[in-house]
Amino acid sequence: MVSSTQKRVLLHVLFWIIYLSSQALIWMNFYESEEIIKLPGSAEPIIIKKGAFASFWKAFLNEIMEMPGKLFAVYTTFYFLLPRFLFKKRPLSFSLGLLSTLALAGILQALIIYFIIFPIFFPGLNAAKSVINFQKYLQYSAITSSVVMFTGAIKVVSHYLTEKSKYDLIEKQQVSAELKYLKDQLNPHFLFNTLNNLYGLSLEKSDKTPGLLLKLSGIMSYVLYEANTSNINLSKELSVINDYLEIEKIRCGERLFVSFHTSGNKDQIRIPPLILLPFVENACKHSTTDELEISRINIFLEISDEKLIFTVENSKPEITHFSKESETHGVGLINAQRRMNLLFPEKYSLDILDEEKSYLVKLTLQI
Repeated sequence: MVSSTQKRVLLHVLFWIIYLSSQALIWMNFYESEEIIKLPGSAEPIIIKKGAFASFWKAFLNEIMEMPGKLFAVYTTFYFLLPRFLFKKRPLSFSLGLLSTLALAGILQALIIYFIIFPIFFPGLNAAKSVINFQKYLQYSAITSSVVMFTGAIKVVSHYLTEKSKYDLIEKQQVSAELKYLKDQLNPHFLFNTLNNLYGLSLEKSDKTPGLLLKLSGIMSYVLYEANTSNINLSKELSVINDYLEIEKIRCGERLFVSFHTSGNKDQIRIPPLILLPFVENACKHSTTDELEISRINIFLEISDEKLIFTVENSKPEITHFSKESETHGVGLINAQRRMNLLFPEKYSLDILDEEKSYLVKLTLQI
């Protein structure tokens, strides 16, 4: 099995083979010279064209001989300048280091060209006279900079994508952990309120208790098991809401009036579990207090134009003061809003209308 290090080495080798081959094809016969000769007995001159690198292999060999300076510049940038300076947000140090690296690479490459390439391909030239030539150093540095910039850009993009992937993974894990935390808080809170309601009936030894326990069993099954998925059918959440309202109506008797209306096609809609239920639970909690002789809860669900509009209005005692930040909302409602912030950022709105004798919550959700 090939290790990650071996894969990296193979990729680098493949890159340099492709680079050398493409450069050899570019420079093959690029430099041409003309020589005019006259053959004995012929009045017409003959023009002979000569290429500096007349064949692919000569051009390829020339590129190989230029490799030390380029390798020095590329891998110094890769493994020293980029991670130590640029990726640590020290652009000035990186720029100075890059210029110094290119200057050293230009000198190194110039020396190789003058003392290796010239003797092989241009044996008639006196390379020693041309060694100290700052213009040539600059030219070779510029040639080297092209491959450094190209490979450096690949490294920077790769680093950015890797860091972004890590950041996205961490953010996803954090969101997932917070969602789990909020759901874990919501489930016991909801069940605690429901059990409190049943406890009151059990003290009265009401005949309604067995039926309520059966409905509670269905709600508990939904909250503890079915709600552990990321999405459920909207109809399932509405069914649980109906069961919860039935428990409340039996518990409160004739002093609680509930209306629940829906419109639009809800069969194919899927939503995160326990998104709507906390609003209903909150309305029941604050409208079925002893301070109110008659309690009213009006619920309306509308599906239209890829939007879900869920409105819950409940009566409230005049002495109760609600606000978005108030603890009287209950843990369930606050957690539901925090979950929507995580699940539907910028894709939902929550409007709250707090009046003297009523309290209204309107959730608009893009679906």
